[in-house]
Amino acid sequence: MRFGFVRKRLELKRVVRKYGFLMQNGLWRVEGRYLYRPGGGAGDFARFFEAYHRPVSPAPPSPRERARGWVRKLLGLDRMVILGRGKAARASAVYVTRTQGLKFFDFRAGEVLTTTSRAEWRSYCACKRLALFRYFDTPDAALIDSPAGPLRREALVSAPPLSLLEPQTRLEAVERIVAAYLRYITEHREPPRPELIMACYDEVGTRLPRGERAQYLRYRDAVADLARRYAFVKTHLDFNIANLLYDARDEGRTWLLDIDSAGLSMPSLFDLINLALNEVYADGDLLILDNLLNGRLQAPFAQAVSAAVIDPAPGDGRTAIFVNFVMRESARATERLFGISPVPERTLKHWKQFEERISWW
Repeated sequence: MRFGFVRKRLELKRVVRKYGFLMQNGLWRVEGRYLYRPGGGAGDFARFFEAYHRPVSPAPPSPRERARGWVRKLLGLDRMVILGRGKAARASAVYVTRTQGLKFFDFRAGEVLTTTSRAEWRSYCACKRLALFRYFDTPDAALIDSPAGPLRREALVSAPPLSLLEPQTRLEAVERIVAAYLRYITEHREPPRPELIMACYDEVGTRLPRGERAQYLRYRDAVADLARRYAFVKTHLDFNIANLLYDARDEGRTWLLDIDSAGLSMPSLFDLINLALNEVYADGDLLILDNLLNGRLQAPFAQAVSAAVIDPAPGDGRTAIFVNFVMRESARATERLFGISPVPERTLKHWKQFEERISWW
């Protein structure tokens, strides 16, 4: 068993303690990229963690996983204690972002504090001005100074994320999201960029082993045909059930969070399909994906395909889903989202999930 996770967890706890002046005192739970203080007002946050990470068919932990769990408990890696006076905030939950930033959730004050820099703040303000955010609500934000550096302060949106909605309410929310995105595509679409799609297609293929690559290359003609007709838009890029919040009590008001990576031009259905493909990669249920093709969302999705594709043809929607796999795995998206180059192991893992969980492909 490798013990790299011990080093990473100790480093995480060291970095988080630097921001103890933002956190409630007491014993904190450490769960992957989530930390929260039980009883500190982070009930919905804990529920979100459980919902977002619960597999469809949980398998019993392997001996290796059980051993890692024992090591975590023995070394105290699953918990940490925060003590101190002169608190600037009283967050009871912390989320470690994909780029190793920290988000502090202060539920009592109704605000979120995110570690940032002045350059990142300028980039955030530029993203905020994108046309996409005329179709979705985003929280107001301000830059503040702290003893540990600049922080972005935002209002904490009380609406629940899609992951915590009941299935029918989630579909209602996605139906509204598709309608809003349809208007955005219609009014702001950019010309097709077939050379870009095909360059990404070829690049991703080089990271697959020979057998999987042969299967992958069978779809080249279909991808090339769609690429010639597939309009682009400037995307959010990280469109998922955690970043979309829906308030059924407020006329279906929809909030879009974590806009830091927004602005990259991608195929114009990228965000919508990304919302569905995240179900595949998170081993969740396929509620959204199934309904895009055969259920409540089929007609709205067909309208979006017609707006996104010049001279739409039968099968374009399914080919667009495959193109999303290509673009998600490309260096273009990976470097923008994670700040790192893609690796073959990740591409192969996602390819296997894509093939295993999408029966019609």
